[in-house]
Amino acid sequence: MSTTPSFVTGQSPSRFKMVYLLRDDPSAREMGAVEELIKTAFPDVRFMDLWLPPFGASKKQMELWVSKLSPFLMPNTLLVGIGHAGTAVCWLQERFSDLSFGLLNLSVFAINAPTEDSDFTVERRHANRVALFSKDYPPIKDHTENWPWMAETSLDVCWLQHGILSENGNLCKYAVALLISAYIQNPDIQPVYEAVAPI
Repeated sequence: MSTTPSFVTGQSPSRFKMVYLLRDDPSAREMGAVEELIKTAFPDVRFMDLWLPPFGASKKQMELWVSKLSPFLMPNTLLVGIGHAGTAVCWLQERFSDLSFGLLNLSVFAINAPTEDSDFTVERRHANRVALFSKDYPPIKDHTENWPWMAETSLDVCWLQHGILSENGNLCKYAVALLISAYIQNPDIQPVYEAVAPI
């Protein structure tokens, strides 16, 4: 009997060969819960965990991290991040889109992330970028107003106001996993969003 959650069985093939899950200590538990749901739905996709330097890393540490990360990134790749890591994946998308080695189709999915924090700032609008967040989530309150201009798809949902693993954690983590799974298959996730928005 398959262990794949019923909401992702029968999924069509992925648009991406690689999905990178960018982790930091504050979001590791939330990312683990979401990863568990989406990985089994796409057996032909390689999922890889990448770790983010701690808050307040020096400029030299950040440059070293980027230099070590760049060989892993390839065309047809999705980067996913939650919170601080979500801001970081957008920053990486902007940084690598200026390079000339075929990363123009790098896509990102940022969850409950601010548009800026002490280490990263989302500076410009980018195609192939989804921001899924609640403007009322305390850690990012007053730092989400620019997402509609910065992300190709910007979704402000009330059910994330307490985070992915809140009292309604099961509903939230399934909804987040469903939206990521939808994006892995198709850049237009509006129909799926409309189905889960009322939860």
